[in-house]
Parts: sequence; C-alpha cells; structure tokens
Amino acid sequence: MIQLLASVLNTACVMAVIAYVLVRTRFYSLITEKSHSIHHQILLILLFAAFTMYGVLIAIPIAGGFVALGHIGQIIGGLMAGPLVGTCVGLLIALHRWSLGGFSVVPATLSVILVGLFAGVYALWRKTSRYNPLEVAALVIVLELFSSGLTLLLIPDLHQALELEKGIRLPMTIGHMIAGAVFILIFNNIVEARQTVEAKEKIESELRIASSIQMSMVPKTFPPFPDVPEFDVFALLKPAKEVGGDFYDFFFTDNDHICFAIGDVSGKGVPAALFMAVTRTLLKSHVTSSKTIDQSMFKTNNDLCEGNDACMFTTLFSGILDIRTGEFSFSNGGHNFPYLYRKDGTIEMITSANSVALGCMEDIPYQTGMIVLSEGDALVMYTDGVSEAMNKNLEFFTEERLETAIRKSPPSSTRTIVKNMMDEIDGFVAGAPQSDDITLLVFTYNGSKPACQSA
Repeated sequence: MIQLLASVLNTACVMAVIAYVLVRTRFYSLITEKSHSIHHQILLILLFAAFTMYGVLIAIPIAGGFVALGHIGQIIGGLMAGPLVGTCVGLLIALHRWSLGGFSVVPATLSVILVGLFAGVYALWRKTSRYNPLEVAALVIVLELFSSGLTLLLIPDLHQALELEKGIRLPMTIGHMIAGAVFILIFNNIVEARQTVEAKEKIESELRIASSIQMSMVPKTFPPFPDVPEFDVFALLKPAKEVGGDFYDFFFTDNDHICFAIGDVSGKGVPAALFMAVTRTLLKSHVTSSKTIDQSMFKTNNDLCEGNDACMFTTLFSGILDIRTGEFSFSNGGHNFPYLYRKDGTIEMITSANSVALGCMEDIPYQTGMIVLSEGDALVMYTDGVSEAMNKNLEFFTEERLETAIRKSPPSSTRTIVKNMMDEIDGFVAGAPQSDDITLLVFTYNGSKPACQSA
C-alpha cells in the first residue's frame, strides 16, 4: 500500500509540474476567458484529456482493477471551462478505459464521464474560474465517493467490489486531491502574478502618458521667441519620477511684458503633477488679468487654498520683465532665492519680497520687489532639487557649489549656464539616485532694441 500510495503521489506531482508549464503558456488565456469559442473548447478538451491520459497510461493494476489518476483532467476541465469540456474529456478517457476491460470496466467508464459533468455543473453554480485548493480537495472527495458508489452498485460481486475499493480508492482519492489542489494553487498564483504584472504595466503606461502630458505643458522650444531680441531664455525640467511637481513657465502678458515663473509642489508623483498643473493655470490666468505680480500671487494662493483637503502647497517665484526698460518686478512665495548674475561677473541672491508658500493659508499678502536689469545681466532660478541634490554620501550640492557652477559660464549664454550647472550636479551626485525634481530657468536681458532691429 505504501509503495502504491507513493507511486500515485509521484504521478500527482509530475502532473502538477505539467500543469505549471501549460498554464504558463497560451493555454492560460484560454482557461481564463469568460466565454470559449468552439476552437478554444476543443483545445481545452485536448489539454485536460492529456492530463488524465498521463495518469491513466501509468495505471497500476490491483485486485482486477487499476489505480490511476483517471479523473484529474475531467475535474479540472469541468471547473475551469464548464460541463461541456469536462464531459468531453471524460468521453475521450472513457474510450481508453473501455478498451482496458476488466470486471470494473462499466463503473469505471461511467465515473470518468460523470465526474467531468458534475465538476462542470459545480462550476456553473459557482460562476468563477478561481477556486480555493481546499475547496477542490473537498470536491474531489465527493466525486471519488460517488465513483466508489458506482463501483459497489454496478459490480455484481459485492465482495469483489469491496476488495477493489479497499485497494484503490484511498490512494486514488489522495492522488486526485493533491493533483487538483496543487494545480489550482499554481493556477491561482500565476493568475495573481499576471494580474500584478498587468496592473504594473498599466500604471507604468499611464505614468508615461502623464509624463508626456506634463512635459507638454511647459515650454520646450528654445529660443521660444526668435523675433524678440530683448532677452534670451533657457530652461530644463528633470523629474525624479515619471511625473513630478516642479514646473516653469514664461509667457507674454502684452507686447512689452513677459512673465517668468518657477515652482515646486509639495510631494511627488501624480498628485503633485496635478497640483502643479492647477497652479500654473491659475497663475497664468491671474497674471494676464491683473498685470501686477503681487495681486496675481494673492489670487492664486486663495484659489489653491479653496477645497485643498489634501493640504498640498507650492513654493513659487514669479516676476514680470519690462523688455523695454529691464525693470523686473517679482514676488517670492517661499521659493529658493534666485541669483542675479551681473554682466561683470558678480552674483547676488535676491532675498526680498519673500512670503509663504501658496496653498497654506488664505488672504496672505504677497509683496512686490523690483530690480533693474542692465544689458547682459541674467537671472538664474531653480528649485530645491538643485541645491539639495545628494551624492552617495548623502551630502547636498549646496548653494555654494551652485554659485560656483553659475560663474563657469558668461551671463550672456543661458543655454551654457544651464548646461554647466547640470554638468556640475551630475559630477557631484556621481550616479546616485535622483532624490528630487530638478528644474532650472535662466533668462538674460539683452537690452531694449530699436524697432528696426526687432523686425
């Protein structure tokens, strides 16, 4: 009996491996489909019939009968694909079992057909393709008891039938239970793994789309205004994740005034990106309508505070440049202080007109600061992802290194300033993971040009 049981268990384990391989192939999609075409049903019938035939072909003769896993394909096929598949698998196996003959041929042939039918009916009642391994094991016990009843009922010699059942039913039941439960366990694990992968791929795809949408919201064409020689501008945005909360923008409010803005939303990912988009839209609307930077910041802040249940906020530096005079009026909502890079090479940090971040509290007053740019002067704006870029030793890049990087380029070349700053940052972090979004916005005032020159 021990040798017999070991043989059946070995068969069950081999079939479990076969099940694993098959479920990892295209048969997976056939099994998990809600409805099956005739072509798919035929493939499933052949698949599950192969399961059972493996167990049948290595059947062990005992007491005039055979110990084999002759029900596994019908049971799994019925559970996964319904009564038609389960019954058809049973019919194929019944032909082979009938050819073997023996005094138990009639009950054995009937049982291989009916267990597939009953498993399929059970599946219709359950209305699912996902089962608990213990549930399948319990169903196997019920079906094996039914098969045992057929044997006792249809074999004329009751003593002979009892001897057969005593020899084969327990190892067959254990073997079918293990094979069925292991198959379902493998199947469930693969389904969960695939669903996880599919969900991850969907999220990654959506994030790529979100990243594309976000990047489309910031200007990326440089020079943006080739017919306007009074200034030059260059910018860069490098999110730490697919999407982030940093942004920059610049736009004309009329023929002589252009607004520059750079911001950093609290947090990262999609929520920060959405809040960024709202901030950018509100600021542009208010700057265009009010024309004063302090009122624009005031109104944008109030709008962001309204309904801000997530308690998000954004630091924001924005200003309006008069391209005729070089006057730059600005306001700072808790953002990193920008640098005024003079033509003579001197650098000063602009610390005036500073207030709190936007979205924290309503009715906060914002001040207006004023500087006058001379021809060749530049303004360097950045987010804290620049000064707080970290290397593998968790050291910050710092404002001191930032000033050094700025001085490596002439103030007249915005593109070179940005490039040299990024080169310095990349050299400092030396391959360490990017911890925060990095954004740079630099513009140089070239002086007012006669109308004939700008034509």
